[in-house]
Amino acid sequence: MVEVKGDVAELKSDVAELKADIAEVKGDVAELKSDVAELKADMVEVKGDVAELKADMAEVKGNETELKGGFAEHERRLKELTHVVVDLRLHVENQTDKHLAVLAENHVELINKLNMAIKVADRSKMYELKVDLLSEDVKKIKEAMKAG
Repeated sequence: MVEVKGDVAELKSDVAELKADIAEVKGDVAELKSDVAELKADMVEVKGDVAELKADMAEVKGNETELKGGFAEHERRLKELTHVVVDLRLHVENQTDKHLAVLAENHVELINKLNMAIKVADRSKMYELKVDLLSEDVKKIKEAMKAG
């Protein structure tokens, strides 16, 4: 019987130990439940953040699409302006060259006419001098005829 009492005492000790272990496990389970509840709350927050990020990314993609459209429009306008400038430059060059050629031709003609006018004017001055000399000669002849 002593043996049975020893076994019973050992069993009681084991049961007490098991009860302590169970109490510890219950504490751990309670702590785990608390941690799981906290994790669930964190996951809800993370899901909200992910949803917000998705909405922000959708907005960014929309803005990107809008910017691409704007850039495409600016590129189109730039090409159009480039063509206008090239056409304008060609027009100005063609018209300016043509007008400069006409002016140069007219300038040469005016210089030739001026040179001819100068020759005529020089002859005219020469003729005036001859007329003056002849007039004096005529005057002298008239005076000589009157005197004589």
